[in-house]
Amino acid sequence: IKIKSDDYKLFQLLGIKKVDSYGFSKGVFDLEENLSSIEYEYTQKKQDITKVTNITFENRNVINVYMNPGYDKNKVSKVDDEKLKDVIDPITAFIILSDYELNGQCSKNLNVYDGKRRYELNFTKLVAVDDQIHCTVKRVKIGGFRKKEKILSPPDEINLIFNKDYNIVKEINSKRGLFNFKITVSML
Repeated sequence: IKIKSDDYKLFQLLGIKKVDSYGFSKGVFDLEENLSSIEYEYTQKKQDITKVTNITFENRNVINVYMNPGYDKNKVSKVDDEKLKDVIDPITAFIILSDYELNGQCSKNLNVYDGKRRYELNFTKLVAVDDQIHCTVKRVKIGGFRKKEKILSPPDEINLIFNKDYNIVKEINSKRGLFNFKITVSML
């Protein structure tokens, strides 16, 4: 992602620092051809602080979470143990959202856990427009979110555009205050 110098100045004014991050996900297809997480790792470096998250899954249930450094659980809403069942990691969720067949032709809702936050991604709208299929996904917060949200928190609604001839997403976009993004996928 490239940030224009004017955008970076805005980030500095808002107190947002440069963040380098790396994510990894390992998963399998089950007998019903659902993609399930086995392991998720996410590393984030902001200034001199490196945060590492590692989650191990078994049968779509969280069996181990490692975070270093940890976080103050009093500053976020609670995630009940019951909500850590039948979940996948964010990278696996992105792969499923990006494939029209894997996401059940925009009908398969997803339970996602990233080591801190638990949320659902629910399809709310499916519209055919010319040679495209437009799907809308709504993020529903379940737990682990800050009690007071930051100005650049992720959007609660994501739009997916699929080309009718292919199962892979053509465009992903969203808008929310200052947090706008657009990802365009090109077929080679």
